[in-house]
Amino acid sequence: MRNGRAYLSLVIVNCYLFIAMIAYVLSGGNLRGALQVGALQALLKDPARQPDFVVGTSIGSINGAMLAYDPTPGGMEKLAHIWRNVKRSDVYPGQRLGLARRLVRGRDSLYTDRPLRRMCQLAMPPQLKTFADLKIPLYVTAATLNSTSLYVWGADRSANLIDAIVASVSMPVVFPPIVHRNHQYVDGGVIANLPLQVAVAKGATEIYALDVGLTTHKLPRAKGMLGILNRTIQVMLHHQTLRELEHVLGLPGITVHHIMLNGFKDLRWGDFSKTSEMIEHGHRQAQSYLRHPAPNRLRRDEAAPPPPPGAEEFIGS
Repeated sequence: MRNGRAYLSLVIVNCYLFIAMIAYVLSGGNLRGALQVGALQALLKDPARQPDFVVGTSIGSINGAMLAYDPTPGGMEKLAHIWRNVKRSDVYPGQRLGLARRLVRGRDSLYTDRPLRRMCQLAMPPQLKTFADLKIPLYVTAATLNSTSLYVWGADRSANLIDAIVASVSMPVVFPPIVHRNHQYVDGGVIANLPLQVAVAKGATEIYALDVGLTTHKLPRAKGMLGILNRTIQVMLHHQTLRELEHVLGLPGITVHHIMLNGFKDLRWGDFSKTSEMIEHGHRQAQSYLRHPAPNRLRRDEAAPPPPPGAEEFIGS
């Protein structure tokens, strides 16, 4: 009898140890974060994919907060409604003359963080004040301009949620850094646009990574100064994310569903007119992955353009 009880206890302990800890990791990606909303709607249709916690960077921190507050299909429908009703002036107010004036005067950013903070406050339920008010844990990242460190909110459940999100979405030059004790904190995507290692450190064994930054598609020619700057940032984030994926995919006992949400790469700055299309497109892409899941797979680029005269493409090990 004792041996039977001991065996049963061992089975229970082993079952406990091998229960998957599911994390959703939401990347940064500015307005293309609408793609994540559609993908979340697809993922949450199956209760078996219910997340145990969420990690978000930049726009992924806003989507992540709403997911952590109401991780249900109904909650994602509410989030979609919020996205569809946001206008450019809600986040990026003012005219070009005003932006030029801030640039000439040497301001830290093109916009203040007041509209961004107000939009977050209006989007979230009034009772949602701190991380403790969320239904499931949320971890939000930010970088600093004073070192190369990454900072993560979420362990201190009493921390102010809006403050953390505003720091995480404070894209340098666009929004001002958040200042604390004379140190500057900015968008977490500067260091980890898809913070998979944070999810692993918090105990995830299965990760659904909704990535709007990485792409394997050959992109068209970039045009104009802003277009070239935007493409430059995309290329840097692409390689940063590749390194993150390569690291985590090499860890034992971790299953990563890397769901790349492609499309709308050359969306004009502040253009919210494609939001509904992006939500639907994200939903279709997630559904396509779920029909034929390919965990722990790193997708490579399509054929690169031909090298300029005298050069050759470098293929790292």
